[in-house]
Amino acid sequence: WLAGWLEGEGCFYWRIGIIRDRPGRRTGGCACLTAGSTDEDVLTRAATILGATTLGPRIYKNYPTRKAFWNFQLAGASAVGWMMMFYSLMGLRRQTQIRKVLTQWKQLEPTKGSLTFLRKRFP
Repeated sequence: WLAGWLEGEGCFYWRIGIIRDRPGRRTGGCACLTAGSTDEDVLTRAATILGATTLGPRIYKNYPTRKAFWNFQLAGASAVGWMMMFYSLMGLRRQTQIRKVLTQWKQLEPTKGSLTFLRKRFP
């Protein structure tokens, strides 16, 4: 259920950011998995399975006819782990996006708590 729901509602992307290390600064980033929905119960169910916190409701004051909106976001090692788990269950477009994110993730320097043992296993 969750893989199918994320296929339609989820987003797998690389968030660009600056990572500070001892010699100075370098461009880095973070793997992210996010999803949003106007159905709070469905989003809460997905967030609970993934271990994410539900954010919302977001209410559009200038658009009173719009439904309230909820979302969640996972980042870092947790997002990478779920991307690897869902990879084979996704369609071609989502697999391509996940592959791009994981390629960038593999180029980062390993940090404590990262999924370094999986870096070699993902083609």
